[in-house]
Amino acid sequence: MGGPGTPLSGLYRPTPFMGTPFKRQEKKRLVAPKPFRGLEEHARRMEEHKKAIVEQIKQDECPSRRFRAQPMPSPNFKSDIPKRSKITTEPKPFQLRVDERGKEKEERLRQQLEEELRLARERAEFKAQPANVLCKVPFLVLKPPLQPTAEPEPFELQTENRAEAWQQREQRLHEKERELETIKRQLEMRRLEEEAKRVVQLRTKLSFRANPVRRYPSVAIKPSEKALTKPKSPEFLKKPSKKESNA
Repeated sequence: MGGPGTPLSGLYRPTPFMGTPFKRQEKKRLVAPKPFRGLEEHARRMEEHKKAIVEQIKQDECPSRRFRAQPMPSPNFKSDIPKRSKITTEPKPFQLRVDERGKEKEERLRQQLEEELRLARERAEFKAQPANVLCKVPFLVLKPPLQPTAEPEPFELQTENRAEAWQQREQRLHEKERELETIKRQLEMRRLEEEAKRVVQLRTKLSFRANPVRRYPSVAIKPSEKALTKPKSPEFLKKPSKKESNA
């Protein structure tokens, strides 16, 4: 137990001050950066491993690449191994399907030519027809009965009719052309007359005609009945200032 001036800790909590909001106090931890060397170390180890593998492969391949000359054979050397005689290959003719089809085609063509030649010989062989004419009745010419002589009659040629019809047609065409020419001349004359009338009318409209001089009634000047104006001197007024108006 403490003294009378000391607060009792653990029995009650002090009332927080409501003026400012509550803020949680956190301790900020600063991260100290350190160099990262894991990748560089791994790359260096991999490079050394590759170099060791390449050196090992070169050492393994070096004996096989080294040149070793074979000794020259002795001219007096005789081998005890008997030589084997090789059996030569005996050629045999090919049995192709193409050759068989060619032979079949040649056989069919030969048979076709023989058949055509036989038919041509049969057609060229002379075969006499039976003589049935000798047993038939001979041909007799039937003469028509005699008719009286014809009396000549006047005839009319179609060319003359066509010539007459052609002349009538030509005459009609000429008459029609003359009528058309007369109608054209009349229309032309009428057009010229109308044009001459229009020219005359235009000339009459365009001809100058002086207007007569107009005569107005004379103006009589009379004395004025109004009295004479009496002159008056103007009265010039000066705008009063504020001081004068207040006075």
